[in-house]
Amino acid sequence: MATYSTPTYDSGYYQSNRPAYRDSLVDAILDYHKKTPGAATDLAVDVATGTGIFARQLKRGFAR
Repeated sequence: MATYSTPTYDSGYYQSNRPAYRDSLVDAILDYHKKTPGAATDLAVDVATGTGIFARQLKRGFAR
């Protein structure tokens, strides 16, 4: 059984102590995306990205 499945696992503690990614990495990815022909920035969808930390950081490059 995975650690994450145990009754004593504290996901809030894990999330609060997981570091965010560098802003420079997020900026580089967003800049690369925006240079792609036809790149859309109106909608971003988070599909099973783990804690969602990186998805929340990326959202600043999208309208919604």
